[in-house]
Amino acid sequence: MKDMRTAGIERDFPAWMVWISQQGEYWGAVRRDPKLTMPATVIADSEDELRAALAAQPSSGELSR
Repeated sequence: MKDMRTAGIERDFPAWMVWISQQGEYWGAVRRDPKLTMPATVIADSEDELRAALAAQPSSGELSR
């Protein structure tokens, strides 16, 4: 499911496609380039937790905030 919150995270972390579960219980992100040898998926319980997890991921040279 896409909304303004997921779009904002994708803007801040352009290497990731972000989703939220239909019930809003889970947040997730999948790398746009699955060929990279870095972790391809991140799952979190909240928007803040997802942002923190994405910030901790290797960025493969892409700028993220």
